Amino acid sequence: MDYTRDNMAGLLRSHDINPTHQRIEIAHALFSRQEHLSADQVMAIVNTRHSETSKATVYNTLKLFLEKGLVREVIVDPSKVF
Repeated sequence: MDYTRDNMAGLLRSHDINPTHQRIEIAHALFSRQEHLSADQVMAIVNTRHSETSKATVYNTLKLFLEKGLVREVIVDPSKVF
């Protein structure tokens, strides 16, 4: 699937997630790359376009995505979660 901002809302809805502007941006940051990202990396990517996204918003959104089965958590080091 080609992950663009235009189709992120449908992807979020298909996982019973309300597609807010910030959630769409976070989803796009995650899915438009072929790599595992930490929450800090996601926040840096999102804030290059929209600096109003807080660290708490990114962490809460990633937790929601995890709970809804949209992403998986990868622990590569006990001090870092991706």
